[in-house]
Amino acid sequence: MRLDYIRKVKNDYYVIVYRVLMYLYNCLRQDEVVDMQKLTPEYLHINQRYFEYIFDTLNDEGLILNKAYYEDMLGKHLESDIMILVIFLDYNIST
Repeated sequence: MRLDYIRKVKNDYYVIVYRVLMYLYNCLRQDEVVDMQKLTPEYLHINQRYFEYIFDTLNDEGLILNKAYYEDMLGKHLESDIMILVIFLDYNIST
């Protein structure tokens, strides 16, 4: 039962959002290009629908700059110039 709880926590919305935002923040701080392979449903161990929901929410909430993704007939694709809104992170870290 404990293992099931750990799996649920690893896939919890806030845990995934934290991982994504911290990754983008670290890329920005270290002047690194975002590795798009680290921003995939497979890498985050979640399904495609949940992945799209998370990035839609981050985009709608204004937590990421630039348009997070573009959409075509094959589905949604993240943009490589995705960037975090630093003011948000500074606010949350200090509170």
